[in-house]
Amino acid sequence: TNPGSYCVVMPLMGVAFSNGITIAASNVKLDLNGFPITGVTNSLCGVRIEPMSGNIVVRDGVICNWNQFGLVATNTKDVVVSDIKAYGNFYGGLYTGMNSLITKCGVYNNGLSAPPVDPPWTDGIQAGDYSTIADCKAMYNRGAGIHAYNHSKVTGCTATESWDANGIWAEDYSTIRDCTAAKNASDGIRVGNYCRVVGNTCGQNGLAKPGSAEAGIMVNGSNNLIEDNIVIDTGSAGFFTHYGRDNLVRNNIFALAGADPICLGKLEKHRSTVADVVFSLRAL
Repeated sequence: TNPGSYCVVMPLMGVAFSNGITIAASNVKLDLNGFPITGVTNSLCGVRIEPMSGNIVVRDGVICNWNQFGLVATNTKDVVVSDIKAYGNFYGGLYTGMNSLITKCGVYNNGLSAPPVDPPWTDGIQAGDYSTIADCKAMYNRGAGIHAYNHSKVTGCTATESWDANGIWAEDYSTIRDCTAAKNASDGIRVGNYCRVVGNTCGQNGLAKPGSAEAGIMVNGSNNLIEDNIVIDTGSAGFFTHYGRDNLVRNNIFALAGADPICLGKLEKHRSTVADVVFSLRAL
């Protein structure tokens, strides 16, 4: 409950009906010092940062097997999470609020027992508006591997084999750059409006849902730039714009799509521009 720096000096085991560590103050640095914080039956969250707290750092450790979130700080701001591995948590792995920085983290096998709510509690990483997620890895999460809200940036990340959702999902006014999204049940990358999707590699996404509209890159909005991406072997389209217009798609490679390499979905007055595209159809 007091500002300051705190360092864990041994592995910590959870207690039923309690959080592992609760931070209820601003200006706190928590160093797990490489140790694990492990949940038990009926435990709550591994690390909980109370609402309205800010300027928090959590670093260097493992948060695993909690009955709710690994780390939850959704109603906070200015949280930094680095070098954390979160796995086997029943809800999401790492959930932060506005203006967060999440770097060099790994999230695996999270969200498998979360209830169906909106926004979802099943993502590997979920960060609020104005956040940056960099150099992180997500695999085998039930929800999106990485989910960033408005005005955010996702760079240098890998999101693979999400069980029932997208690899990387960014809301409006966001950037996804130099990432890999592979073998996710739904879209490899999904964005809303006014986003940049540049220099990414998407492979074998949407194959778990044949006949659906899952895509390598899915755009649900307008005024996006989709550039210099490689999108190969998708369940449906390589690039799919569902609702939206005025999107610029250029210098991409779309190959081995289950349906059309490029699909403009709804019957509306699209004004999207598709230029300098290399594509091939899946061999029959």
